[in-house]
Amino acid sequence: ERKKYKLGCVIIFAHLLKFISNYQTMLRLKLFVSLFLLIPIISFAQNCNDFSNYPEGEQAAKTQHVIYRDLMDEEQYDKAFPLWEKLYKYSPAGHAYHYIDGVTLYRHLIENATSEIEIDNYINKIVDLYEQRLTCKVYREEGFVYESMAYNLYDLGFDDDQKLFEIFQKALKLNGNKTDNYTLKYFSEYTIYMFSNELLDKNTTREIYYSIEKIIKGNPNNKEYQESWKGIEEEFKPYKSYFLTCNDWIEELKPIYEADADNPEVFRDVLKQLLVNSCKRGNPFVEELIRKDSIYVCKNQVPRRVIPNNEELKEMIDDEDISIERKVNISYYLAKFYHKESQYDSAQYYYQNAADLKPNWGEPYYQIGKMYVSSVRDCMNDDDFQKGVIVCAAIEMWEKAKHIDESRTSEADNLINKHILYVPTKE
Repeated sequence: ERKKYKLGCVIIFAHLLKFISNYQTMLRLKLFVSLFLLIPIISFAQNCNDFSNYPEGEQAAKTQHVIYRDLMDEEQYDKAFPLWEKLYKYSPAGHAYHYIDGVTLYRHLIENATSEIEIDNYINKIVDLYEQRLTCKVYREEGFVYESMAYNLYDLGFDDDQKLFEIFQKALKLNGNKTDNYTLKYFSEYTIYMFSNELLDKNTTREIYYSIEKIIKGNPNNKEYQESWKGIEEEFKPYKSYFLTCNDWIEELKPIYEADADNPEVFRDVLKQLLVNSCKRGNPFVEELIRKDSIYVCKNQVPRRVIPNNEELKEMIDDEDISIERKVNISYYLAKFYHKESQYDSAQYYYQNAADLKPNWGEPYYQIGKMYVSSVRDCMNDDDFQKGVIVCAAIEMWEKAKHIDESRTSEADNLINKHILYVPTKE
Protein backbone atom coordinates (compact mmCIF):
# COMPACT_ATOMS: atom_id res chain seq x y z
CA GLU A 1 0.00 0.00 0.00
CA ARG A 2 2.86 2.36 0.85
CA LYS A 3 4.47 1.68 -2.55
CA LYS A 4 1.18 2.49 -4.35
CA TYR A 5 0.84 5.62 -2.25
CA LYS A 6 4.34 6.82 -3.14
CA LEU A 7 3.87 5.95 -6.83
CA GLY A 8 0.57 7.86 -6.98
CA CYS A 9 2.23 10.91 -5.43
CA VAL A 10 5.04 10.78 -7.95
CA ILE A 11 2.64 10.62 -10.96
CA ILE A 12 0.49 13.51 -9.70
CA PHE A 13 3.41 15.82 -9.05
CA ALA A 14 5.11 14.83 -12.31
CA HIS A 15 2.06 16.10 -14.21
CA LEU A 16 2.05 19.29 -12.21
CA LEU A 17 5.73 19.95 -12.89
CA LYS A 18 5.15 19.48 -16.62
CA PHE A 19 2.96 22.61 -16.71
CA ILE A 20 5.21 24.83 -14.59
CA SER A 21 7.52 27.08 -16.55
CA ASN A 22 8.90 29.33 -13.84
CA TYR A 23 12.31 27.92 -12.87
CA GLN A 24 12.23 29.08 -9.26
CA THR A 25 8.74 27.73 -8.78
CA MET A 26 9.86 24.42 -10.21
CA LEU A 27 12.72 24.18 -7.71
CA ARG A 28 10.40 24.90 -4.81
CA LEU A 29 7.93 22.27 -5.96
CA LYS A 30 10.65 19.66 -6.48
CA LEU A 31 11.81 20.23 -2.91
CA PHE A 32 8.19 19.89 -1.72
CA VAL A 33 7.84 16.59 -3.61
CA SER A 34 11.00 15.22 -2.04
CA LEU A 35 9.93 16.16 1.48
CA PHE A 36 6.40 14.89 0.91
CA LEU A 37 7.62 11.47 -0.23
CA LEU A 38 9.87 11.19 2.82
CA ILE A 39 7.00 11.57 5.30
CA PRO A 40 5.79 7.95 5.29
CA ILE A 41 9.38 6.68 5.40
CA ILE A 42 10.21 8.72 8.50
CA SER A 43 7.04 7.76 10.30
CA PHE A 44 7.80 4.08 9.63
CA ALA A 45 11.33 4.47 11.01
CA GLN A 46 9.86 5.97 14.18
CA ASN A 47 6.92 3.53 14.44
CA CYS A 48 5.76 3.68 18.05
CA ASN A 49 2.33 2.14 17.49
CA ASP A 50 0.66 0.14 20.24
CA PHE A 51 -1.77 -2.80 20.11
CA SER A 52 -4.51 -0.60 18.63
CA ASN A 53 -2.64 -0.48 15.30
CA TYR A 54 -2.77 -4.25 14.79
CA PRO A 55 -4.63 -5.14 11.54
CA GLU A 56 -6.94 -7.67 13.23
CA GLY A 57 -7.68 -5.38 16.13
CA GLU A 58 -6.34 -4.68 19.62
CA GLN A 59 -7.77 -7.81 21.24
CA ALA A 60 -6.27 -10.06 18.57
CA ALA A 61 -2.89 -8.36 19.12
CA LYS A 62 -3.03 -9.02 22.85
CA THR A 63 -3.98 -12.66 22.27
CA GLN A 64 -1.09 -13.00 19.81
CA HIS A 65 1.18 -11.46 22.42
CA VAL A 66 0.20 -14.04 25.07
CA ILE A 67 0.65 -16.96 22.63
CA TYR A 68 4.12 -15.94 21.48
CA ARG A 69 5.20 -15.09 25.04
CA ASP A 70 4.30 -18.64 26.16
CA LEU A 71 6.47 -19.97 23.33
CA MET A 72 9.32 -17.70 24.44
CA ASP A 73 9.08 -19.03 28.00
CA GLU A 74 9.32 -22.56 26.58
CA GLU A 75 12.32 -21.45 24.44
CA GLN A 76 10.48 -22.47 21.25
CA TYR A 77 12.08 -19.57 19.44
CA ASP A 78 11.51 -20.77 15.87
CA LYS A 79 7.75 -20.98 16.47
CA ALA A 80 7.66 -17.71 18.38
CA PHE A 81 9.53 -15.69 15.75
CA PRO A 82 6.78 -15.24 13.07
CA LEU A 83 4.21 -14.31 15.74
CA TRP A 84 6.60 -11.81 17.32
CA GLU A 85 7.62 -10.44 13.92
CA LYS A 86 4.06 -9.49 12.98
CA LEU A 87 3.46 -7.90 16.38
CA TYR A 88 6.66 -5.91 16.11
CA LYS A 89 5.78 -4.76 12.61
CA TYR A 90 2.39 -3.31 13.57
CA SER A 91 2.50 -2.82 17.35
CA PRO A 92 6.15 -2.50 18.43
CA ALA A 93 5.36 -0.26 21.39
CA GLY A 94 2.51 -2.45 22.57
CA HIS A 95 4.76 -3.97 25.21
CA ALA A 96 8.43 -3.70 26.28
CA TYR A 97 8.77 -7.45 25.69
CA HIS A 98 8.48 -6.84 21.95
CA TYR A 99 11.93 -5.21 22.10
CA ILE A 100 13.41 -7.49 24.75
CA ASP A 101 12.27 -10.69 23.04
CA GLY A 102 13.42 -9.37 19.69
CA VAL A 103 16.98 -9.28 21.01
CA THR A 104 16.62 -12.85 22.32
CA LEU A 105 15.24 -14.09 19.00
CA TYR A 106 17.94 -12.45 16.89
CA ARG A 107 20.62 -13.79 19.23
CA HIS A 108 19.11 -17.24 18.64
CA LEU A 109 19.39 -16.68 14.89
CA ILE A 110 23.00 -15.54 15.30
CA GLU A 111 23.84 -18.78 17.09
CA ASN A 112 22.56 -20.74 14.10
CA ALA A 113 23.84 -18.42 11.36
CA THR A 114 26.13 -19.86 8.70
CA SER A 115 27.81 -16.71 7.40
CA GLU A 116 29.31 -13.45 8.63
CA ILE A 117 26.86 -11.52 6.45
CA GLU A 118 23.93 -13.11 8.27
CA ILE A 119 25.49 -12.39 11.67
CA ASP A 120 26.17 -8.73 10.81
CA ASN A 121 22.59 -8.36 9.56
CA TYR A 122 21.15 -9.79 12.79
CA ILE A 123 23.42 -7.60 14.95
CA ASN A 124 22.18 -4.54 13.06
CA LYS A 125 18.61 -5.69 13.69
CA ILE A 126 19.39 -5.79 17.42
CA VAL A 127 20.82 -2.26 17.25
CA ASP A 128 17.61 -1.11 15.53
CA LEU A 129 15.51 -2.76 18.25
CA TYR A 130 17.29 -0.87 21.00
CA GLU A 131 17.22 2.43 19.14
CA GLN A 132 13.51 2.03 18.38
CA ARG A 133 12.79 1.26 22.03
CA LEU A 134 14.71 4.34 23.15
CA THR A 135 12.96 6.50 20.55
CA CYS A 136 9.54 5.28 21.66
CA LYS A 137 10.54 5.48 25.34
CA VAL A 138 9.16 2.03 26.15
CA TYR A 139 11.01 1.57 29.44
CA ARG A 140 10.89 2.34 33.13
CA GLU A 141 14.50 3.54 33.30
CA GLU A 142 16.41 4.62 30.21
CA GLY A 143 19.81 3.82 31.68
CA PHE A 144 19.06 0.11 32.00
CA VAL A 145 18.15 -0.07 28.31
CA TYR A 146 21.58 1.40 27.51
CA GLU A 147 23.23 -1.11 29.86
CA SER A 148 21.48 -4.01 28.16
CA MET A 149 22.41 -2.62 24.76
CA ALA A 150 26.06 -2.20 25.77
CA TYR A 151 26.29 -5.71 27.17
CA ASN A 152 24.69 -7.43 24.17
CA LEU A 153 26.65 -5.51 21.55
CA TYR A 154 29.91 -6.03 23.46
CA ASP A 155 29.16 -9.74 23.79
CA LEU A 156 28.31 -10.04 20.08
CA GLY A 157 31.48 -8.25 18.92
CA PHE A 158 29.76 -5.17 17.49
CA ASP A 159 32.35 -3.58 15.20
CA ASP A 160 31.51 0.12 15.59
CA ASP A 161 34.00 0.83 18.40
CA GLN A 162 33.12 4.48 18.87
CA LYS A 163 29.38 3.87 18.97
CA LEU A 164 29.69 1.03 21.49
CA PHE A 165 31.98 3.14 23.66
CA GLU A 166 29.43 5.97 23.67
CA ILE A 167 26.64 3.52 24.62
CA PHE A 168 28.69 2.39 27.64
CA GLN A 169 29.32 6.03 28.58
CA LYS A 170 25.62 6.84 28.35
CA ALA A 171 24.72 3.85 30.55
CA LEU A 172 27.13 4.97 33.30
CA LYS A 173 25.98 8.58 33.07
CA LEU A 174 22.30 7.65 33.42
CA ASN A 175 22.62 4.89 36.03
CA GLY A 176 25.43 6.28 38.20
CA ASN A 177 25.85 4.20 41.36
CA LYS A 178 23.09 1.84 40.18
CA THR A 179 25.22 0.65 37.25
CA ASP A 180 25.55 -3.13 37.35
CA ASN A 181 28.99 -4.33 38.43
CA TYR A 182 29.21 -6.57 35.34
CA THR A 183 28.68 -3.53 33.12
CA LEU A 184 31.57 -1.82 34.94
CA LYS A 185 33.76 -4.85 34.31
CA TYR A 186 32.91 -5.03 30.60
CA PHE A 187 33.33 -1.27 30.17
CA SER A 188 36.75 -1.49 31.84
CA GLU A 189 37.83 -4.22 29.43
CA TYR A 190 36.52 -2.23 26.47
CA THR A 191 38.19 0.99 27.62
CA ILE A 192 41.54 -0.81 27.93
CA TYR A 193 41.04 -2.35 24.48
CA MET A 194 40.34 1.10 23.02
CA PHE A 195 43.27 2.76 24.82
CA SER A 196 45.80 0.02 24.03
CA ASN A 197 44.84 0.20 20.34
CA GLU A 198 45.19 4.01 20.29
CA LEU A 199 41.45 4.48 19.76
CA LEU A 200 41.09 6.44 22.99
CA ASP A 201 43.21 9.30 24.35
CA LYS A 202 44.71 9.21 27.83
CA ASN A 203 42.49 11.97 29.24
CA THR A 204 39.30 10.13 28.31
CA THR A 205 40.76 6.87 29.64
CA ARG A 206 41.57 8.61 32.91
CA GLU A 207 38.02 9.99 33.16
CA ILE A 208 36.53 6.52 32.62
CA TYR A 209 38.84 4.96 35.21
CA TYR A 210 37.80 7.48 37.87
CA SER A 211 34.11 7.35 36.95
CA ILE A 212 34.17 3.57 37.49
CA GLU A 213 36.06 3.99 40.76
CA LYS A 214 33.49 6.56 41.91
CA ILE A 215 30.62 4.12 41.29
CA ILE A 216 32.45 1.36 43.17
CA LYS A 217 33.05 3.70 46.11
CA GLY A 218 29.36 4.60 45.99
CA ASN A 219 28.57 0.98 46.89
CA PRO A 220 30.85 0.42 49.92
CA ASN A 221 28.75 -2.33 51.46
CA ASN A 222 28.25 -4.33 48.29
CA LYS A 223 30.75 -7.21 48.22
CA GLU A 224 30.16 -7.91 44.52
CA TYR A 225 31.22 -4.38 43.58
CA GLN A 226 34.31 -4.57 45.79
CA GLU A 227 35.30 -7.92 44.27
CA SER A 228 34.76 -6.53 40.78
CA TRP A 229 37.01 -3.56 41.60
CA LYS A 230 39.90 -5.90 42.39
CA GLY A 231 39.63 -7.37 38.90
CA ILE A 232 39.17 -3.94 37.29
CA GLU A 233 42.24 -2.59 39.08
CA GLU A 234 44.25 -5.57 37.89
CA GLU A 235 43.10 -4.95 34.31
CA PHE A 236 44.07 -1.26 34.43
CA LYS A 237 47.34 -1.76 36.34
CA PRO A 238 49.71 -2.16 33.33
CA TYR A 239 48.30 1.01 31.74
CA LYS A 240 47.90 3.40 34.67
CA SER A 241 51.39 4.87 34.34
CA TYR A 242 50.44 6.00 30.80
CA PHE A 243 47.28 7.94 31.64
CA LEU A 244 47.46 8.97 35.32
CA THR A 245 49.18 12.24 36.28
CA CYS A 246 51.66 12.80 39.11
CA ASN A 247 48.89 14.35 41.23
CA ASP A 248 46.75 11.25 40.63
CA TRP A 249 49.54 9.03 41.92
CA ILE A 250 50.06 11.26 44.96
CA GLU A 251 46.33 11.15 45.73
CA GLU A 252 46.44 7.36 45.48
CA LEU A 253 49.68 6.74 47.42
CA LYS A 254 49.64 9.50 50.03
CA PRO A 255 47.03 7.79 52.25
CA ILE A 256 49.19 4.64 52.23
CA TYR A 257 52.18 6.71 53.34
CA GLU A 258 50.26 8.63 56.01
CA ALA A 259 48.91 5.39 57.50
CA ASP A 260 52.47 4.29 58.38
CA ALA A 261 54.65 7.33 57.68
CA ASP A 262 57.70 6.26 59.72
CA ASN A 263 58.00 2.82 58.18
CA PRO A 264 60.95 2.91 55.73
CA GLU A 265 59.50 0.06 53.71
CA VAL A 266 56.39 2.18 53.15
CA PHE A 267 57.87 5.62 52.44
CA ARG A 268 60.70 4.23 50.29
CA ASP A 269 58.23 2.18 48.20
CA VAL A 270 55.91 5.19 47.81
CA LEU A 271 58.85 7.33 46.70
CA LYS A 272 59.94 4.72 44.18
CA GLN A 273 56.44 4.47 42.69
CA LEU A 274 56.12 8.25 42.40
CA LEU A 275 59.48 8.61 40.65
CA VAL A 276 58.67 5.79 38.25
CA ASN A 277 55.21 7.21 37.48
CA SER A 278 55.56 10.74 36.12
CA CYS A 279 56.56 12.58 39.33
CA LYS A 280 59.71 14.66 39.30
CA ARG A 281 61.80 16.52 41.84
CA GLY A 282 60.33 19.86 42.83
CA ASN A 283 56.97 18.47 43.90
CA PRO A 284 56.62 19.22 47.66
CA PHE A 285 55.48 15.71 48.58
CA VAL A 286 58.21 14.09 46.49
CA GLU A 287 60.84 16.35 48.10
CA GLU A 288 59.53 15.45 51.55
CA LEU A 289 59.99 11.76 50.81
CA ILE A 290 63.44 12.28 49.31
CA ARG A 291 64.59 14.12 52.46
CA LYS A 292 63.15 11.37 54.62
CA ASP A 293 64.85 8.71 52.51
CA SER A 294 68.22 10.55 52.67
CA ILE A 295 68.06 10.75 56.48
CA TYR A 296 67.23 7.05 56.64
CA VAL A 297 70.17 6.16 54.38
CA CYS A 298 72.61 8.22 56.44
CA LYS A 299 71.41 6.92 59.80
CA ASN A 300 71.44 3.31 58.75
CA GLN A 301 74.58 3.56 56.61
CA VAL A 302 72.94 1.93 53.66
CA PRO A 303 75.70 1.40 51.09
CA ARG A 304 75.14 3.41 47.94
CA ARG A 305 76.28 0.51 45.79
CA VAL A 306 73.16 -1.54 46.50
CA ILE A 307 71.04 1.05 44.73
CA PRO A 308 69.79 0.40 42.10
CA ASN A 309 68.74 -3.18 42.73
CA ASN A 310 71.11 -5.68 41.11
CA GLU A 311 68.30 -8.04 40.13
CA GLU A 312 66.62 -5.25 38.16
CA LEU A 313 69.93 -4.53 36.42
CA LYS A 314 70.35 -8.19 35.48
CA GLU A 315 66.89 -8.15 33.87
CA MET A 316 67.84 -5.05 31.91
CA ILE A 317 70.78 -6.88 30.31
CA ASP A 318 68.31 -9.26 28.66
CA ASP A 319 65.90 -6.51 27.67
CA GLU A 320 65.86 -6.07 23.87
CA ASP A 321 64.86 -2.42 24.22
CA ILE A 322 68.03 -1.50 26.15
CA SER A 323 70.95 -0.22 24.05
CA ILE A 324 74.21 -2.18 23.78
CA GLU A 325 76.14 0.68 25.37
CA ARG A 326 73.80 0.66 28.37
CA LYS A 327 74.12 -3.11 28.71
CA VAL A 328 77.93 -2.79 28.67
CA ASN A 329 77.79 -0.24 31.48
CA ILE A 330 75.39 -2.40 33.52
CA SER A 331 77.55 -5.50 33.06
CA TYR A 332 80.66 -3.60 34.10
CA TYR A 333 78.89 -2.14 37.15
CA LEU A 334 77.76 -5.60 38.28
CA ALA A 335 81.22 -7.05 37.69
CA LYS A 336 82.86 -4.35 39.85
CA PHE A 337 80.23 -4.85 42.53
CA TYR A 338 80.85 -8.60 42.78
CA HIS A 339 84.61 -8.04 42.51
CA LYS A 340 84.52 -5.86 45.63
CA GLU A 341 82.40 -8.47 47.38
CA SER A 342 85.00 -11.16 46.48
CA GLN A 343 82.31 -13.05 44.55
CA TYR A 344 84.76 -13.86 41.80
CA ASP A 345 82.65 -16.24 39.71
CA SER A 346 79.88 -13.67 39.32
CA ALA A 347 82.41 -10.90 38.75
CA GLN A 348 84.15 -12.81 35.95
CA TYR A 349 80.80 -13.60 34.33
CA TYR A 350 79.83 -9.92 34.07
CA TYR A 351 83.35 -8.77 33.10
CA GLN A 352 83.26 -11.28 30.27
CA ASN A 353 79.73 -10.20 29.32
CA ALA A 354 80.89 -6.58 29.05
CA ALA A 355 83.88 -7.69 26.95
CA ASP A 356 81.64 -9.72 24.62
CA LEU A 357 79.29 -6.78 24.13
CA LYS A 358 82.19 -4.40 23.41
CA PRO A 359 84.97 -6.48 21.76
CA ASN A 360 87.46 -3.62 21.31
CA TRP A 361 87.44 -2.65 25.01
CA GLY A 362 90.34 -3.95 27.06
CA GLU A 363 89.15 -2.79 30.48
CA PRO A 364 87.20 -5.98 31.38
CA TYR A 365 90.23 -8.21 30.70
CA TYR A 366 92.47 -5.81 32.62
CA GLN A 367 90.12 -6.13 35.62
CA ILE A 368 89.87 -9.93 35.29
CA GLY A 369 93.67 -10.08 35.59
CA LYS A 370 93.58 -7.94 38.74
CA MET A 371 90.79 -10.14 40.12
CA TYR A 372 92.93 -13.26 39.59
CA VAL A 373 95.72 -11.68 41.62
CA SER A 374 93.20 -10.75 44.34
CA SER A 375 92.01 -14.34 44.48
CA VAL A 376 95.58 -15.48 45.18
CA ARG A 377 95.56 -13.32 48.29
CA ASP A 378 92.05 -14.25 49.39
CA CYS A 379 91.75 -17.90 48.52
CA MET A 380 95.17 -19.60 48.27
CA ASN A 381 97.51 -21.05 50.89
CA ASP A 382 101.26 -20.70 50.77
CA ASP A 383 101.68 -23.01 47.78
CA ASP A 384 103.93 -20.95 45.48
CA PHE A 385 103.23 -23.14 42.47
CA GLN A 386 99.45 -22.59 42.72
CA LYS A 387 100.04 -18.86 43.09
CA GLY A 388 102.26 -18.90 40.03
CA VAL A 389 99.60 -20.64 37.93
CA ILE A 390 97.05 -17.97 38.86
CA VAL A 391 99.56 -15.22 38.06
CA CYS A 392 100.06 -16.79 34.63
CA ALA A 393 96.34 -16.56 34.02
CA ALA A 394 96.38 -12.91 35.15
CA ILE A 395 99.25 -12.05 32.81
CA GLU A 396 97.38 -13.71 29.94
CA MET A 397 94.41 -11.39 30.62
CA TRP A 398 96.63 -8.28 30.70
CA GLU A 399 98.27 -9.30 27.44
CA LYS A 400 94.84 -9.70 25.89
CA ALA A 401 93.75 -6.31 27.24
CA LYS A 402 96.63 -4.40 25.67
CA HIS A 403 96.35 -6.42 22.44
CA ILE A 404 92.76 -5.32 21.76
CA ASP A 405 92.94 -1.90 23.45
CA GLU A 406 96.13 0.14 23.06
CA SER A 407 95.02 2.59 25.73
CA ARG A 408 95.67 -0.16 28.30
CA THR A 409 99.19 -1.01 27.15
CA SER A 410 101.13 1.05 29.71
CA GLU A 411 99.12 -0.05 32.75
CA ALA A 412 99.02 -3.67 31.59
CA ASP A 413 102.82 -3.73 31.09
CA ASN A 414 103.39 -2.33 34.58
CA LEU A 415 101.34 -5.13 36.12
CA ILE A 416 102.98 -7.78 33.94
CA ASN A 417 106.47 -6.61 34.94
CA LYS A 418 105.44 -6.48 38.58
CA HIS A 419 104.15 -10.07 38.65
CA ILE A 420 106.38 -11.84 36.12
CA LEU A 421 108.70 -12.98 38.92
CA TYR A 422 105.89 -15.17 40.33
CA VAL A 423 105.51 -17.20 37.16
CA PRO A 424 106.60 -20.80 37.89
CA THR A 425 109.64 -22.17 36.02
CA LYS A 426 109.73 -25.54 34.27
CA GLU A 427 111.50 -26.94 37.35
